[in-house]
Amino acid sequence: PVPDACCRYREYSERLTMNLDDVNKPVAQSARDGDDDEIDLAELFGQLNANRKKILAIAAAVFFIAAIYAYTATPIYTANALLQVEQQKKGLAGMEGIAGLLGESTSSLAEIEIIRSRSILGPVVQGLNLHLLIEPNYFPIFGKAIARRHGEEALAEPLLGMSSFAWGGEQLDIGRFEFTGELAGTPSKWFLIATENNGFQLFDQDDEVVLTGKAGELARGEYEGSAIALFISRFIANPGAEFEIVYLPMIEATNKLNKELSVDEQGKDTNIIAISIQGPDKGEIKEIIDAIANQYVRSNVEQKSKEAGTLLEFISQQLPEMKEDLDTAEAALEEYKKTAGTIDLSFEAQNTLRELSDIDRQISELELKRLELSQKFTDIHPALSVVKEQMEELRKQKEAIEQEFK
Repeated sequence: PVPDACCRYREYSERLTMNLDDVNKPVAQSARDGDDDEIDLAELFGQLNANRKKILAIAAAVFFIAAIYAYTATPIYTANALLQVEQQKKGLAGMEGIAGLLGESTSSLAEIEIIRSRSILGPVVQGLNLHLLIEPNYFPIFGKAIARRHGEEALAEPLLGMSSFAWGGEQLDIGRFEFTGELAGTPSKWFLIATENNGFQLFDQDDEVVLTGKAGELARGEYEGSAIALFISRFIANPGAEFEIVYLPMIEATNKLNKELSVDEQGKDTNIIAISIQGPDKGEIKEIIDAIANQYVRSNVEQKSKEAGTLLEFISQQLPEMKEDLDTAEAALEEYKKTAGTIDLSFEAQNTLRELSDIDRQISELELKRLELSQKFTDIHPALSVVKEQMEELRKQKEAIEQEFK
């Protein structure tokens, strides 16, 4: 019995000692954590010094990549212009309630849609050949940056004899690139290679020769059943230089320009429209903005001139009839005076005559407005319907007054 009791006492003591150690562990660990929160500057600088080669290598790599990007990145320019929309004056008195329906005032939103329409952008695309996307073949990565920094003063010599690439100073101005048949309505890609004495060869995507010609001369040929005509007005390039030409149908080229173009009103109800476009070629985007602004102004002038000419023609046609009616009325009045003597109109009769005269004047104004609107809208347009209803109402009033006056 005594040895067993001693064993049990020894086991119990060991367990108690282990429990006391577990209680003391968090306190010691907390003390060590408090020591770890302190920054040892000497140890930190030691770590930096030990890894200085890695740090310098990473910094040099980042700087090198940034320098390459800054050298090769293509700059993007913005060209813009402001257009003022003139507010048209109301031409008919007493019709302010339907002024919006009659189109008496010009809406900036409507003018924005007109600027984006094919009637404005189509001639711009056609005049500037924006349906042709021309890109020289540059050396990979650095070629475009080298050519851009060379400028256009003189043609650059090929580096290391690599004449198939463009190195700066190349110019390719295409005055005409036309197709007939299916090719006219289908986007296509072509490759042009410069030859000696301003000559060129046109290849398809399968590297087959399609055309051979010379700058300043019209080259014609056939390809897959379609006729091709190519006229290059100016061509400056080293023999062997390659150019990529993408042809877009007019509708697709116009839609492409519409997506790239930004047209917004400056502020609210200012009637000032801002148009802008971005691109890597500052000369090209400036020409595009100038062409759009000029085409919009020209279109407005032509439209107003057409409307004015139509009104003048209508007035010229109506004047002889009105003069004839006036002469007939004056002759009838003189004849009546001779037979009936002096006419002494009552106050009520004078008011009736003035009312009839005012109705005739309004009918004449509405007829002019009807003719003006008929140049813009069809006969079923609500604006024309309103004018016709107004004229019919005035005619009914006139007939009623005349019947009462009789």
